Amino acid sequence: MTTQNYAAPNLCRQEPAPLLRPNGGDIIPNKFIIKFKRNSSENAIQNITIGLPFKPEHIYNTTIFEGFAAQLSNITLARLRSSPIIDYIEHDAIVRISSYITQDDAAWGLGRLSDKSRGNYTYVYDSSAGEGTCAYVIDTGIYTTHSEFEGRASAVANFVDDSDDDENGHGTHVAAVIGGARFGVAKKTKLLAVKIVGTDGIGTQRQQLLPASAAGACVVGASTSLDAMSPFSSIGANINVFAPGTSILSAWVGGINANHLQRLMRLEYHFGDFHGLPHITGLGAYLLALHGKMTPAELCSYIASTVHKNILTGVPNGTINTLAFNGNPSA
Repeated sequence: MTTQNYAAPNLCRQEPAPLLRPNGGDIIPNKFIIKFKRNSSENAIQNITIGLPFKPEHIYNTTIFEGFAAQLSNITLARLRSSPIIDYIEHDAIVRISSYITQDDAAWGLGRLSDKSRGNYTYVYDSSAGEGTCAYVIDTGIYTTHSEFEGRASAVANFVDDSDDDENGHGTHVAAVIGGARFGVAKKTKLLAVKIVGTDGIGTQRQQLLPASAAGACVVGASTSLDAMSPFSSIGANINVFAPGTSILSAWVGGINANHLQRLMRLEYHFGDFHGLPHITGLGAYLLALHGKMTPAELCSYIASTVHKNILTGVPNGTINTLAFNGNPSA
C-alpha cells in the first residue's frame, strides 16, 4: 500500500475557507480553483502546492489573483479549506454563453463596452449584473422613483438642502448609466445617492471634490461613438482607461420614464471631468459581482488589463490609448 504525503498547514482556522459555486455554467466534478490570501508568504504557498496529491493544472500569479487550479479529492479539499492562507475555493465550471444576457436596444456606450468593434447596439453581459454590490453616486441626488432603478436607489446623505430629490438631473443620469435597468452597465447593483450639488450645479464641497487627482483614483478618459477621444477628455499619464462619455442617453428627472441625451458626460463647474466615469463605475460593480472581492486598486488594475488597445484616434502622446471592455466571451 502506498501513501501520499500532504503538507498540512501549521495552523488551522476556526471556520473553513468558503467553497463557492460560480454563477451559471456546469460544475466540473472534483475540479477547483484555489485562491490564496493576499500577502501570504512564499514558503507557506510552496508548502501547500508541493504537498498536493495531484500537480496543479494551472498556477495564477498576478497582482490581483494568486492561486492555482487542480483536481482535489474530498480529503484534500477539506484540508485546504482548513488552511489559514486560503482565501476561498471555487468549483471549476464550464461557462456557457447561455449564462449571458443580450440586450438588443442598448445605448451605444453599452454596446461598445461589450464588443470588440464600434457600431454595435447590443449589450452582452453576465446575468449576475452587479448583484450584491452598491455604488455611491456623489452628485445632485437621484430621482429614486424613476422606473430605471426598480427600487434599488436610495438617498443616504445630503450636504446641500432639505430635499433629497434630484432637481438638476445629472445625478439621475449618471446613476442610470451605472446601474439602470435599461441604460445601466450593472443592472442589479444598488445605487446610493450622496447629494453635494443643488439645482444650480453649485455644491458646498466643490473645492474638496477632485476625483481625478485623488490618491489611488481610477482616472477615466472619455471616448465617442466613432472611437475618437472626446474633445473635452482628460489627458496625461494619470489616465488609467477610456470609456464612452459623449452623447450618452440615460434617465432624467421630470417623470418616472424620462430620459435625456447628455452630449457631454461632464459638469466641469462643480465636478471636474466626469467623462466615461459612470461606465467604469458600473463596470467595477459588474466585475465585483462576477469575480469576487477586490480592493479599489486591484479592481482598477483588472479593468486596465482587459481593455482594447490602441483603437482610439486623437489620443496624444503620453496618454494611454485603451478602451474599457467587459470581457464578453462572445465578442
